[in-house]
Amino acid sequence: MISTRASIAPSPVETRSSGDGQEVLLERILQNPRIPSPPNLALQIFQKTGQEDSTIQEISELLTHDPGLSAKILKALNSAVYGRSHPVTSVRQAVTMMGSRPLRSLILGLALPVMQKSVEADAGLRRFWRKSVAGAVMARELATRCNFPAPDDELAACLLRDLGMILLRQMFQEMYRPIWTVEGEIFADEQCVWEERHFGVHHAEVSAALLERWRLPMEFVEPIRFHHHPELVPPVVQLLVDRAYLLDFITRLTDLEEPRKVALGMEGILQRARERFGLERVDLEQFLSAVRPKIEEFTSILGVDIGACPDFDELLATQCEEMVRLSLEAASVTTPNRTTTGLPKTVDQSLAAVSNLVQDLLDDPGKLAPGFLIHKYEVMEFIGRGAMGIVLKALDPGLARHVAIKLLAPELASSEKARQRFALEARYAAAIRHEHVVTIFAVSEFDGIPSLIMEYVRGTSLEDQLEASKTFSIREIAQIGRQSALGLAAAHALRLIHRDIKPANILLEEGTHKVRITDFGLARAMDEDFHLSQKGLLIGTPNFMSPEQVDGKTLTPASDLFGLGSVLYTLCTGELPFQAETMSGLLCAVAERSPTPIRGLNPNIPEGLAEVIEKMHEKDPLKRIPTATAVAELLKPWCK
Repeated sequence: MISTRASIAPSPVETRSSGDGQEVLLERILQNPRIPSPPNLALQIFQKTGQEDSTIQEISELLTHDPGLSAKILKALNSAVYGRSHPVTSVRQAVTMMGSRPLRSLILGLALPVMQKSVEADAGLRRFWRKSVAGAVMARELATRCNFPAPDDELAACLLRDLGMILLRQMFQEMYRPIWTVEGEIFADEQCVWEERHFGVHHAEVSAALLERWRLPMEFVEPIRFHHHPELVPPVVQLLVDRAYLLDFITRLTDLEEPRKVALGMEGILQRARERFGLERVDLEQFLSAVRPKIEEFTSILGVDIGACPDFDELLATQCEEMVRLSLEAASVTTPNRTTTGLPKTVDQSLAAVSNLVQDLLDDPGKLAPGFLIHKYEVMEFIGRGAMGIVLKALDPGLARHVAIKLLAPELASSEKARQRFALEARYAAAIRHEHVVTIFAVSEFDGIPSLIMEYVRGTSLEDQLEASKTFSIREIAQIGRQSALGLAAAHALRLIHRDIKPANILLEEGTHKVRITDFGLARAMDEDFHLSQKGLLIGTPNFMSPEQVDGKTLTPASDLFGLGSVLYTLCTGELPFQAETMSGLLCAVAERSPTPIRGLNPNIPEGLAEVIEKMHEKDPLKRIPTATAVAELLKPWCK
C-alpha cells in the first residue's frame, strides 16, 4: 500500500464534492481551457489516414499545409529510429513508403510536443517528456523486435499514455506536486491508487477520456486506460491486451532512473522481459544500450527538453545488483530472542520452509509457536484455513492494534506468476475504502510467501452462522444484502469485480452485525492462473458462481450481483439455490436452471423481497438489476 512508502498529504481534494461521479469529474477536467491538444491539422490527417478510401495524393496535400510537420516526418524517417537504407526526400514518397496506418501514428506523435506550451516548464515537465519520448522509442523498437503488427502505433501510444498527468497537474496544482516532482515514493503500480484516492480519478483514465474526446480509436484508448493494470483488459481483442502489457513494461523500464521506485520491482521487470518478450537480463541490457542513441536523435526531431538521457542499461545493471544484495541480506537476517523459521540461506529454501509452516498449520493449527513473528507482527492465534491458505491474528506493536494476516497456500505460492498476480490484485483491492469492506493495510512477502496485512474484524462469517443453523429475520436479510451491495458498489466504482461473493467472504462484526466483505480481487488472482489452466480444478464455491463465470465468459459487476443473490436466497430459505449430486450437474444447474421459488420454501418472505432476489438471479447479466447501488436502494424498505 502507498501509505507505507509515501510521505504525502493524505487529505482528499477539497474541490471534489462527495456527489461527483467519475464522469462528472472527468468532464470538469476536460473543460479546462488550457487543456493540451495537438494541432487540428494533425488530428485531421490522423482521421483521414484512418479512412479506407483515402489516397496518397489527399494525404500529401494535407501535409503541405504544415511545412514544419512535413519536415519532422522526413527527419524521423531518415533517422536511426527507422534505419532506412535509402533517404526519403519528399512527403509524397514518405506517404507512399509508410502507408496510411504507420503514418497516422507518426504524425500524431510528432504533433504532440506543441502541448508543452500549455504546461509550466520545470523539472517535472522534463521528466514527463523524458519518460514519454524514451518510452516511445523503446516501445517501437521492442514491438519491431517482437513482430508486432504496427510498431508505430506503439510509439504513438507511449507518447499518449501519460497525458492525464498533465491534466491532473493543471487541475490540482499543489496536491499533484508529490507525483509531478517525485517527492513521494509512489511506485508505478500504486500511482493510480493514490490519484484515485485524492482526486477521484487516476491519470490513465484521464488520458483515455482525452483521447476519446479526440476521437481516437479503441485500439489506442483501451490499452492506455489499463496500462498500469494490463491484466484488467478484457481478453476479447488480443491486440489490446498485448499493447497494454507492452505499455506497462515500458513504464517500468522508464522508471529505472528512479531507484527508489524500481528497487522492489526489479524482479517483476526481469520476469516480464523474459516471459512476454523473450529477453533475458543480458538481452535486455543490450536492447537498452542500443536504443539510447535513437532516443537522443528522436528527441532532437521532436524539439522537446528532456534533460540528459539516462543510461538505461547501466541503471538496469545497477538495480539488478542491488536486488541481489538485498536478497542476500534478507536471507541472512534473523531476529534475536524470537521464534522464527530460521530463515534459510537461499530463496528456494526459504520458500520451502514457510510453505512447510503453512502446510503444518493447515493440518494442525496447534503447531503455531508462541511469539512467532511475521514481518514486524507478533502472531497471536490461528483464525482459519481455506483453499487459499491460512489466516492468522497478530499484533502490530507500533500501532498497538490487532491485524489479520493471510498467507497464500504453498501450491499457489510456488508459482511466481501466481505470487505476482496475487500481489497486484491485492494492491488494487487496497484502494477500496468503505465501511462495508475489510481494509487491506499492506501487501508483502514473508520469505517468498505472499501475505496480506488486513484489518482484523472481530466477529463471524455468514458461513459460520449458516453452519450453526441460524435463522435470519427479514430485516437482517435485507440489511446484510443492502450493506453488501454498498460495499460492492464502492469496488465496482474502481472497476474491481469481487468474483467470489459467498457466505464465507461476508463477515458480521461482533456487537454491531455490520457487514464487512473480504477477499476482494483474490478470486481473480487465483482464477486466471489455476481455474482456467487446470482441468477439473475450481477455485471458489460453485453454488455461488454466476452463469457467465461457469461458462468462462468475461465477467462484469453483474456477476457479483448474481453471487449476492445466491447468498440472500440461502438466508431466506436455508437452502442453496443450486444443488446437484455431481460437480458437472451443479455447474449445469447454475448456468441453465432456475432455483425453486423463494416463497415456495419460505412463505414468510415478502413477495417484493423475493422478486428483487429473483431479478438478481437472471441468467442474462443484462437483465439483472443494473448496479449494486440500485440493489441497495431496492432492499432499503425491508431494512427498517
